[in-house]
Amino acid sequence: MTAKMMLVCRVFQSMGFYSKHGKLTRLLFRFSLLLLICIVATMWLSSGRKSASYIGQHLFWTRSSNSSKLERVLTMVKLQPDYKPDAANLALLRNGSVRCRDVQSLFPNRIPPVIHWTNADQRVLKKHHKMLRSWRKVLGDSFAYMYWEDKDINKLLDLHYQSLRPFYQKLKAGIMRSDIGRLIILHHVGGVYSDLDVNLLRNISSFLLQYSAVWSQEPIEHIYYMYKRTQLLSNALFMTQARHKFLEYVLNAWPPWFQSQWSKKTGTLGDPNKAIHITGPLMLNYFFDKCSKSNSSQADCGELHLADPDEFQPIWDSGYAQNIAKNQCSKHRKTMKPVQIKHCDLLASRKFEMRPINRNVTYGVHRFLHTSYRVKYSFDKSKLAKDILPLSHCII
Repeated sequence: MTAKMMLVCRVFQSMGFYSKHGKLTRLLFRFSLLLLICIVATMWLSSGRKSASYIGQHLFWTRSSNSSKLERVLTMVKLQPDYKPDAANLALLRNGSVRCRDVQSLFPNRIPPVIHWTNADQRVLKKHHKMLRSWRKVLGDSFAYMYWEDKDINKLLDLHYQSLRPFYQKLKAGIMRSDIGRLIILHHVGGVYSDLDVNLLRNISSFLLQYSAVWSQEPIEHIYYMYKRTQLLSNALFMTQARHKFLEYVLNAWPPWFQSQWSKKTGTLGDPNKAIHITGPLMLNYFFDKCSKSNSSQADCGELHLADPDEFQPIWDSGYAQNIAKNQCSKHRKTMKPVQIKHCDLLASRKFEMRPINRNVTYGVHRFLHTSYRVKYSFDKSKLAKDILPLSHCII
């Protein structure tokens, strides 16, 4: 052993380790030694020779709750011993060999990396092609992509949500059925739901690892001036674990509420413009407000993170939001809350022009193309979803 130690010392001396000029060499050696120790320790823990509680760590940036600015905060997510690499589990989804209800079990303690879209059939309008491709461009093969047709949602209802079927049948507008369909898909499977007119700019993996449910919000101009609220959940993009408590609550509470409030107003059930009240954001916020009351015993709705409006919906609906904001800021300023008045001043300084997208903050952009509100539209140059990006499937 002594001879070996002498040999090592001679090697170090030849490298200048003990010379007066060897300070940099010593620092590099210590860093390399520390790195080697970390690698060996990681291999030891993951090999199962130690009963460790966690075997991996994911690092990502998230918004600090103590700051109004986007700060890079190092967050550590600990994974359970039975965690499996995503690649193997995503391959099972691409092969279509997993039951939809079992997808969540492949990705324990996190939102599954699965993107869901819904549409009447496989045809995708030309204006949506680039938006669908943006998801694959940003996320690559680290996510699975599922595309649900009306027939798939009907099958899901018949097999797993029979109690919702009679109420779903009363909805005549396609957008209303889509609103309920996306809720049951994420309740049953888990993952990320996105409208077809959402363009992805940045990787969203950090949200999936940090939260059990994330809801985007409507643009701030919609919230303040169109609906006169301080927050407003949007169903254009949201992500949850399967069987999340808030989705459970909504799907159980919506039928009796719908029966008492809307089912007899048959003229409204075919009007796409009423969807926001009956099945869309205002309906979701009605139940979210019930959950949010500190003294409420209505339900345990679990953890639900509301994303900043600028993170997923930084631009307003150019069809009418601008004119509404102008009217509200000029004629109803006296009845506004301070935060709304401050925002009016900001809009006025920009002459009510839409602000540019801040790519350091924004992850995705909802474009408000409103194709679901149109009775007829052209399928010229449309493509099948499977020809735009590789699709995965699960057994309903």
